[in-house]
Amino acid sequence: MTLTFLTTLRIVVGFLVLQTARGLLFIGTHLSRVGWWLADREDMIRQQKTMIHVIKQALEQDGRRRRIPGS
Repeated sequence: MTLTFLTTLRIVVGFLVLQTARGLLFIGTHLSRVGWWLADREDMIRQQKTMIHVIKQALEQDGRRRRIPGS
């Protein structure tokens, strides 16, 4: 094989490896953002459930327990 062919092959393989690494980095970054978004949503849902629980307890203590939709 000639030196030019080997050099071209090294450049092409290097480019493909670089593109693969960039693609994996992009996917990893995107998955990380999705993970943070899901964690924020989960935290918000947990806070809402806690708030509903506190409201139900307050209504029970007042003796004015009402049917809350979805409970």
